[in-house]
Amino acid sequence: MVKLKTIQLYSFAEMVKEILENEGIETVLKKKDVLASAYQAEMGEFILYVNEEDLEAAKKVLEQIEFAAPS
Repeated sequence: MVKLKTIQLYSFAEMVKEILENEGIETVLKKKDVLASAYQAEMGEFILYVNEEDLEAAKKVLEQIEFAAPS
């Protein structure tokens, strides 16, 4: 698997993971600092990984998500 994106907020990272999986893209979400306290569970560096052959498709999905997000 290859790194797709790092996201700072767990709830957003989980939402992106779900969208990718709904598009048929297998996705793994890992927290960079696994020793963080429960208080810090929502914030941090959450890294999304996809299979290398799905990388370009996943990037296109991310572009759509980022385009649709309110600024």
